[in-house]
Amino acid sequence: IQLSMPSGTLITADDTWTGTFILPTVQSNSVVGDVSDTGYTATVSGVIEVGYGDVKFTLSSAARLLIPGMGGQDAGYYRDNAFTKITTACSADVQATVDSQLAAGGDCKIDVDGDLVIWTKHFTKFFTYSQTLNVVASTPRSGGGGSANQVTAPAVATVLINNGAASTNNRSITLSLNSPDSIMMAITEVSDGDDASYEPYQKTKTFTLSAGNGLKTVYVKFRTSAGGTVIASDSITLTGSINVPSVPVDSSTIYPAPAETLPVVASFVFKKNLSLGSVNTDVKQLQMALKDLGFFTYPRFTTTFGPVTRDAVKAFQKANGITPVNGMFGPLTRAAMNKLAGGSVQAVAPAATPTPVVFTKFIFKKNLAPGNINTDVKQLQMVLKDLGFFTYPRFTTTFGPVTRDAVKAFQKANGITPVNGYAGPLTRAVLNSL
Repeated sequence: IQLSMPSGTLITADDTWTGTFILPTVQSNSVVGDVSDTGYTATVSGVIEVGYGDVKFTLSSAARLLIPGMGGQDAGYYRDNAFTKITTACSADVQATVDSQLAAGGDCKIDVDGDLVIWTKHFTKFFTYSQTLNVVASTPRSGGGGSANQVTAPAVATVLINNGAASTNNRSITLSLNSPDSIMMAITEVSDGDDASYEPYQKTKTFTLSAGNGLKTVYVKFRTSAGGTVIASDSITLTGSINVPSVPVDSSTIYPAPAETLPVVASFVFKKNLSLGSVNTDVKQLQMALKDLGFFTYPRFTTTFGPVTRDAVKAFQKANGITPVNGMFGPLTRAAMNKLAGGSVQAVAPAATPTPVVFTKFIFKKNLAPGNINTDVKQLQMVLKDLGFFTYPRFTTTFGPVTRDAVKAFQKANGITPVNGYAGPLTRAVLNSL
């Protein structure tokens, strides 16, 4: 358990306070009574007391309470034998944002790297819990025509992506949601909606689509206070931001598809073997060639041969009958790529020179470790995402377990020792050299 608050935070309490203050302490789950929503059974997974018993402490600035491994669970607090569920979702895991969002004595929660974070302007007994839907057998009414004891699903449930747009070149989309009967919702790209955590219902929500171009379908599972659910969905086509012209395929191409069209491949001659962990400009050229051929789907090019590049090479090898399909860019794979780049694919007319896309390079000047909370952590996650090591669906400012594991994978791939998940001087030097 980790508690943090800005220096200078003023903590006040009523006249019943004796002056004793308890730092975050794990209590028995039995101190909390029944906290189930209607139609559900709750299982308390943890109780943390901060402050002193039922004394109500109020804070001038929001405090951050991190509870490891409890991401996706419900949360609430217990004071004077009364339970209050925390239903407000934090706008961001950032001190200034939360301070402006929360009123005096308020609270909100947010999932960060698989952990649960509660931002609060009061102290008491906080707890986390999960809930399961009570399945009630239906009993036919006398005379037929329906059944009793059934949980009613929301009467209205609709979702609209980007106001009904057919396509987008940005993975970040806006959902317009309409289900007046619902109090909770879960958003996912899985049709049954069971892989997503519930959050309070709201009419507008930003969502990040999964990587890779093509048709994307977003499913929203709406839930009423009685536990009734219904799933609504909408689809949009995710396209790349750079369009590459296609040309007819010559019969001598190593891609045996007479009627197929393939893009123009840049005429770079590969002379080096490349494999997982290689870091040089040839890797970037390889990614660009594989991108032109439709195998490399990541949105940016880098100089690091990571898991994404390896999988793209495997797909290229498989399509061209190169064995073994191992993801290593060795002599046979280089020969096939150089043959393609050397003239097997011809353009009908010279392709226009595309406008280069310029990315701002971030220089890491601070050592970063688990528990750090700052914008450098978010930049680290973005770079590791580009390199194929950070797999969490969104970026945060918190260095949690997912970020640590991504740093470990980067260190291992680049021969940095020790592999400890800390972005120290050696790891920063390699990152800054990319």
